[in-house]
Amino acid sequence: MKLSALLSALGKERAAGEPDPDVSGIAQDSRAVKPGDLFVAVRGASADGHRFIPEAIKKGAVAVVGELTTPQRAGGPLRTPETGISLDKVPYVAVPDSRRALAHLAAAFHGFPARRLKVIGVTGT
Repeated sequence: MKLSALLSALGKERAAGEPDPDVSGIAQDSRAVKPGDLFVAVRGASADGHRFIPEAIKKGAVAVVGELTTPQRAGGPLRTPETGISLDKVPYVAVPDSRRALAHLAAAFHGFPARRLKVIGVTGT
């Protein structure tokens, strides 16, 4: 599935001329990233997924979704001298809430399965 198709679930569009890679999976844990995955950096109680973006790219992530804005990406955790990994190698999509974005992206990736569910209610005592 193309990155642009997934981003449409977030109401986002890729700018003309920007890469539109094929996405073969979605991961929020950098240790689980496989080549072709979209990595979603989620802030947690004990760890910030944005710190693991270089690791995800090194493992083959083709795009990254996170809460950091473009000016914040210029240095810090996204570019490390030790690894030489830079976010310039993959598209980065900034969102206000990456946890919510992950839910929408996963639904889009799997073809919005909730839309095909039948809901049945049983009432009585």
